[in-house]
Amino acid sequence: MSITSNTGPLIALAKSDHLGLLRDLFGEVRIPPAVESELFAKAGPETIRLQSAMRHYLRRVDAATLSPLAATRVGHLGGGGEAGDRRGPVRGNPPPHRRLPGS
Repeated sequence: MSITSNTGPLIALAKSDHLGLLRDLFGEVRIPPAVESELFAKAGPETIRLQSAMRHYLRRVDAATLSPLAATRVGHLGGGGEAGDRRGPVRGNPPPHRRLPGS
């Protein structure tokens, strides 16, 4: 089985040295070119882990080959930032924290 991922989970798992969990659970992790670009936009301690994963189980795929759901989730990437940066609150989630007057 394979999954498609965006940037955030991959970086978080790489930073915590748990990126291999995705391989263990799903075998192959597919990423569109925009996600690959974001993964390597900045060098950090996780870069070596991500490079190793690209050689073994992270697979860059053409965005046109993604399922319609995956394409809608990652289709807006490429302008810098992750999906959660621009979408705003998701239905059912509480609104962002707001400071109360006098606090």
